[in-house]
Amino acid sequence: MAYSGQAHSSLHGASFSIFIFGVSFIGLIIYFFLDYEPSIKRHGFRAIHRIKELISLKEDIEELQVTLRIVDELIIARRPHQEKYQEELSYAIKQYQSRANRNRKAYYFIQMIIIFCSLLVTGLTSGLTGLVAFLKIPLITPAFRFAVSFLTAMITLFRWRERGHNLQQTADAIEFEISCYKKGIFGYKNLSDKEAFTRFAEEVERLRNEQRKRQQQLEQASETKHTTERHYKG
Repeated sequence: MAYSGQAHSSLHGASFSIFIFGVSFIGLIIYFFLDYEPSIKRHGFRAIHRIKELISLKEDIEELQVTLRIVDELIIARRPHQEKYQEELSYAIKQYQSRANRNRKAYYFIQMIIIFCSLLVTGLTSGLTGLVAFLKIPLITPAFRFAVSFLTAMITLFRWRERGHNLQQTADAIEFEISCYKKGIFGYKNLSDKEAFTRFAEEVERLRNEQRKRQQQLEQASETKHTTERHYKG
């Protein structure tokens, strides 16, 4: 009887809690959509009115963005070709550097995981054999070995280190060429502005083309290696 009374009391308490939650939830919904103004002070969250304002604001922002884009295009069209080209190079350099940093971070992060897993494998196969027996997970050591092999293959396949090195090398070479062009040194001595800019553009485009070729070579090497491994496994 005592157990039945406790169960009934618990059920009653749960029903009361659900009732309070339901009433509170309905009240919040009503407040969310309420838009009532009996006097100067408004009552309610006025959700529909606020949503309409946000939609109107979004449309105004989009119109302003279109206007700004048109103005930017008109300004850019009136600027000298040399200035536009140098701005394009500044953006390209930032892209090269950003991609180089991402590739380097990916390479070092995976290398740290490989080192950590290798140390674990060494420990589990020597001094920590008792831990494997205690945990009753006999596959833990093969799992870490597989992780090391898999991550090593990923580094070999995607070559993040080489990609990052090539991208940073190209960015540094373009920055060096820009500095030489502005100072009028090395290959830009005793040249007119037009001749100097022509030589500068040719040299920069040569560097960018070499970067594209190196990128394609890395991708082709990765695809060839992947195809060879699949053929060997098959």
